[in-house]
Amino acid sequence: MRSTGLSITTFALFALLLSIHSAGAQKLSASTTIGTNPAGTAFYAVAAGLAKVISTTGSMQSTVQPYSGSSTFLPLLDSGELDFGIINAVEKSPYWKDTAIIIAYDDSDGWYDHVMPPILKGSAIPGIDALNGDGKCGTQAAGAYPGRCGYGPRLPLLVVSPYARVNFVDHSLTDQTSILRFIEDNWDLGRLGDQSYDELAGPLDQMFDFDKGSAMPVMLDPKTGAL
Repeated sequence: MRSTGLSITTFALFALLLSIHSAGAQKLSASTTIGTNPAGTAFYAVAAGLAKVISTTGSMQSTVQPYSGSSTFLPLLDSGELDFGIINAVEKSPYWKDTAIIIAYDDSDGWYDHVMPPILKGSAIPGIDALNGDGKCGTQAAGAYPGRCGYGPRLPLLVVSPYARVNFVDHSLTDQTSILRFIEDNWDLGRLGDQSYDELAGPLDQMFDFDKGSAMPVMLDPKTGAL
């Protein structure tokens, strides 16, 4: 997956329930904690909203833990306690059969990536853009918004679902807005428009096999990530 190259952050963890059906009660993990930035920040508000959804739609209680360290969205992801904990809980729940969990990452300017990305949108802001010359990041098309140069560096993207292709690595070109396109296509919502990247995004369909839906749950240790 490619970064869109935008400064707007994307969720470090995005869990999408394709459809939720009421089912017989099944005990989930008792609780989970979401680490986030201090209260009053946008990240705290997002985490608080996620915690509320988790707590009110099932038996698992979720709380928010403000984090005073370096500026990160969900620092508990570093130890796996959040993502593995929630994934394990969903896999044990009656919702698993209708679920696709998409784990995406934000980039840190991409200095780790030695492969030049394709530039689908150019930008020309003096003193800001400098990819191929002062004030240049590709070639900005007439009428295009500046500051949207991309794609950016390569990033991991994982799909956890009974419909995910097993032992499969997708080599097609996708980006962060491919997740948005997946939602738009699944519910026939249409594109955002106004030069949004979802108009160009590659689909995630090749990562799924909707004819089978037989991938077995894999439980990982929340602390170590080991089987």
